[in-house]
Amino acid sequence: MAQFDHVKNCESEDGRENLEEFWELALTSRTEGLMIKLLDNGDILEEPKSKKEKTRRKPLPATYEPDKRTSAWLKLKKDYVTGLGDSLDLVPIGAWHGNGRKAQWWSPILLALWDPDAAKLVAVCKCMSGFTDSFYKASNLLTGST
Repeated sequence: MAQFDHVKNCESEDGRENLEEFWELALTSRTEGLMIKLLDNGDILEEPKSKKEKTRRKPLPATYEPDKRTSAWLKLKKDYVTGLGDSLDLVPIGAWHGNGRKAQWWSPILLALWDPDAAKLVAVCKCMSGFTDSFYKASNLLTGST
């Protein structure tokens, strides 16, 4: 049965010590991690894209911006911290023809976990992003179609 629960939060300008204390609380309560969010609108220095351009200030809104990654909302997950992440040994058991840029490769790939009690592989997830073209070529995941 699903349950609704309010998440804990911590507002602080005191810096690292408070953040680390709240991080420990998040880990012991078995959450995925923290969302660290800007409380007020601000700005950020944007590096020049060429030598001709100057460094300039860019607005950084505290509001959530769908489909945009900004420094105003940051994820801190235990997987990002060396020594804290969980890992699984997964086996590819299936795949689909890719679309667009991935049309010549198998993507997504269906991954499975070995279940010793059932003595068989059990599908757990599709993996379809984060890979470079060179990964696909080196992994020999070509579909055979062009």
